[in-house]
Amino acid sequence: MLLNLLSNAVKFTERGGEITVASEMTEDGCLRISVADTGIGMVARDIPKAMSTFGQVDGALNRKYQGTGLGLPLVKSLAELHGGGLEIDSLIGVGTAATIWFPKERVVIGD
Repeated sequence: MLLNLLSNAVKFTERGGEITVASEMTEDGCLRISVADTGIGMVARDIPKAMSTFGQVDGALNRKYQGTGLGLPLVKSLAELHGGGLEIDSLIGVGTAATIWFPKERVVIGD
């Protein structure tokens, strides 16, 4: 899941941009892992399309960014299988933050 989110961040961020990976344990014991970039971003109405199977914001045959449109749906499905989810926040020209989260029941804390 993390590899896919990182791959998307790299794909959609121009040279010189920034990609940040962060994690946190919430007060209720959930684990959140975020990948944020300063890439091209999306408008809010396009996020559901990007999250749908084979959905791509730019569906043109000659589009600049290649891919199958399976990455985000797979990440979302895998997170949901663990009782968590995937959240996307994005703004055109500002970037995108993708956050996967897992409930406390799926979090193992080592000694």
